[in-house]
Amino acid sequence: MNTSRYTQSLRVLLNRRVCATHWRHYSEVKSPNLSHFQLPNEPIRTRFAPSPTGYLHLGSLRTALFNYLAAKHTKGQFILRIEDTDETRTIPDAEERICQDLRWAGLEWDEGPDVGGAYGPYKQSQRSHIYREHADQLLKSGHAFRCFCSAGRLRLVAEQQSKLKLRTDYDGSCEGIDPMEADERAQTGERHVIRLRMTRAIDFRDDLVHFQSSRSLKKPPPTRISPTGGLAMESPILLKSDGKPTYHLANVVDDHFMKITHVFRGQEWLLSTPKHIYLFEAFGWRPPRYGHVGLLLGVDQQKLSKRKGDIDVLRFRDELDILPSTLTNYLALMGWSHSSRSDVMSLKEMTDNFSLKFKRGNAIATMEKLWYLQKQHVRAAIKEGGVTRDDLIRKIVKAAKVRFENPESQHPSLRHNESAEKYVELILSYDAPKFTDSTTFVNNLDYYFTNDVASQPSTLSGTANTVSTDRVLDILTKAYHLLRPISNAAWTIENIKKKVEDLVEEIANDDANEADEHQRKLGRATQDVHYSIRLAMTGGKPCGSTDVVMFILGDCVTLRRLEEKSIVL
Repeated sequence: MNTSRYTQSLRVLLNRRVCATHWRHYSEVKSPNLSHFQLPNEPIRTRFAPSPTGYLHLGSLRTALFNYLAAKHTKGQFILRIEDTDETRTIPDAEERICQDLRWAGLEWDEGPDVGGAYGPYKQSQRSHIYREHADQLLKSGHAFRCFCSAGRLRLVAEQQSKLKLRTDYDGSCEGIDPMEADERAQTGERHVIRLRMTRAIDFRDDLVHFQSSRSLKKPPPTRISPTGGLAMESPILLKSDGKPTYHLANVVDDHFMKITHVFRGQEWLLSTPKHIYLFEAFGWRPPRYGHVGLLLGVDQQKLSKRKGDIDVLRFRDELDILPSTLTNYLALMGWSHSSRSDVMSLKEMTDNFSLKFKRGNAIATMEKLWYLQKQHVRAAIKEGGVTRDDLIRKIVKAAKVRFENPESQHPSLRHNESAEKYVELILSYDAPKFTDSTTFVNNLDYYFTNDVASQPSTLSGTANTVSTDRVLDILTKAYHLLRPISNAAWTIENIKKKVEDLVEEIANDDANEADEHQRKLGRATQDVHYSIRLAMTGGKPCGSTDVVMFILGDCVTLRRLEEKSIVL
């Protein structure tokens, strides 16, 4: 390789226009027609095209969600396409898991591998002949060429160009080979790939997210120089040496034949879009509209890594017990601006309100927002009923039985599945806002799930240090005798509350300090009564109304805890 030729050619950059394909996206946009950057009134077709080389993670689910919302808002179609051409990296159960997770999230597709459709097959491994035919078509039209460079040569070229601070990709050395000679070499079995021949720059200014930006992208690195001393255009591989297509070719061909009209994807694909548009033009096809949304970042401003496993959808579903409506609501807010009065929205509400009002720039994924939305969606699920509520109840029952393995240590209602689910449903009807995940819920409200409560001195508050043991015992004894006459059928919050109010009045009247006004004695008695009952019912853990706690626990458990007084003694 002639280093001096490369050095000499580098000077050309000072006098010739750099032929880059993707660096002039938006800087020339002055007065865009805003209606051009809105969803049309007619149905559109979008797609989600995951690769089974990994499982569904937050970023890919968000991409699927935006495509789903756009299609459904216009009464269009949402297509699932499996890009499974990378056999060496394919994970055996990934495709099944991806489909399960999408359906769990409520993103049902109109066309896809398992439901069929007019434009299938919907797995790229079953479309290889289509890609080969269209690669040959590009060869015949002169928009592609065969490259016979070995991996060793390409590595040396990259090293040399790196030393010259040039881009380190392909240098275009095979672009000048006569097509007939290239065909003959291919027919003899010489190993080669097919590359795209790009002869001009593509000025992409039609992005549905970034269209109003007046900023130019970063200045491009120096363009690579061909061995002949000219400026080489980028020449991405379309068909690999094993006959398998690259993403660029398969993506364009499939989008065309599946009649995709709109594509929403991550910002990392922004720099590839001019290549795809060039390919569409090379075939004589109309490209879809593209919208590139910002990345999902952690609080450390770093891109969320699927390698760590902490953004796998399965973790949020099975380990954190996040509801599907919570996760889709959360992900939609990571990059989309809406006109709704509340951030809390169901999938249908997001579909109805959807527009192309995306936030430019990256989104920070914070757990605080997720937990807030989770509480709101749990409350709605309990109120509405259905599969989501039933699944949530079963998870809590399971977590409670894991925490309290011995049936004797469980609340009596947990010992039979039917009564256990009804009991948990009752708890959630009053304490749904306290739910984040089932394990935490059981741990925080363990007094509902155990047969015997344990003292929680660190959580005692209020009058803990001013109420004597004798006074607590006296209050609990009186409470037991006042509540005992209530029958099981009459064990209601109203009846319990009336008896507790009677108890407060009795304790206030028994107070020996005649100097205090009745209202002051009544206030102290109220504090002491509820403190004492809370101590017996929860072990001193903070809780809501003690009347509600006793109602949920039931008459038998409540009376036993009042009578035993073990928590005090």
